[in-house]
Amino acid sequence: MHTTKLALALIMSSVPLRSEIAIVASLDVSYSQADIVCRGEISSVITLAPVGTTDVSGMRAPIDYHVTLSPDWCYKGGAGSGQLIMAVRGYDQIKGRPAKVGEYDLVFLKGAGTIKEMAAPWIRFWKTARPSGSDSAGGLPQLERDLVVLATTGSGGMPMRDALETLEEFNDPGPEAYAALAPLTRSEDGDARVLSAVIRAFAAVARRGGPGALRQPAFEELAIALRGRVQLPGDNTLERITYLLTSHPAAEDLGALEELSRHPIPGIRFSAMDGIRTLRSEGTIPFLVGQLDSDDVDVQYEAVVTLAELTGKGGDFGPGRTAFGRDPEKYKNLWKQWWAAGGLNEANARQ
Repeated sequence: MHTTKLALALIMSSVPLRSEIAIVASLDVSYSQADIVCRGEISSVITLAPVGTTDVSGMRAPIDYHVTLSPDWCYKGGAGSGQLIMAVRGYDQIKGRPAKVGEYDLVFLKGAGTIKEMAAPWIRFWKTARPSGSDSAGGLPQLERDLVVLATTGSGGMPMRDALETLEEFNDPGPEAYAALAPLTRSEDGDARVLSAVIRAFAAVARRGGPGALRQPAFEELAIALRGRVQLPGDNTLERITYLLTSHPAAEDLGALEELSRHPIPGIRFSAMDGIRTLRSEGTIPFLVGQLDSDDVDVQYEAVVTLAELTGKGGDFGPGRTAFGRDPEKYKNLWKQWWAAGGLNEANARQ
């Protein structure tokens, strides 16, 4: 499946193991940067250099293609343009051809010439998701609506999975997606449960200024969908979950964050701990003391430095990552002794 990539910038701050995470690309961005967004069937794939062409070192060189799409619906531009010819530049020969004649795709193109440049990688689509020509909204909202229909009205399988993976790449899924995907969070298909829960959580976060009651159930739903998972569907699901857990967490997320801090996938565990640290809530102190005995040394360290930040204690109570790695028991025992000596009362007195 050709899919856009969610790019996340993980910028290490001066505090060990903290990450500031920002979404820098998404389907929303791809749409806004494209002049033409259409869906249709690939009708030809033309190689612009002989297959097997090599570079000066004798290695197979990347080659260019012209790929033609016969559009049957355009969400942005392209109306009445007939066939669309796309330039695919520098494609790795080892991967074969960039597309197959007959496959049905959604493309993002730019440029006014006969040969269009690709604004973003194209996405596999399905003919069964027919646009409702009378829909006056058009544009990106209709694209989202068509994907929701594809995800919720079929018999499952790849069309549903592909639609959910594409919907997952919206930074700001609308209230219709939030409502329509609710039944899928209880699907027998584990991948559908996870993908739909991630989408609904993004929709709830995007509505931060709206109904506050959406957020807590959406995050609890996500934690339930992730229970027992050791692998995740989709190319970008872990990054999306990381963003949800670490970017501006809210107090109502705490229950889900605590559950996910014990998740079998390390990236989810650490992201949940980072979200708890960002909350800076003294109410998490008992939980953090318990996490000193986690099987994950990174979780242990997050517990130690979060306790140091919450209580204002420095020195050996807040070691750097290298020092902690040399003797974790030393620093964990300091906090356990502090706790046994009534440290919570000390912390409460600081409030």
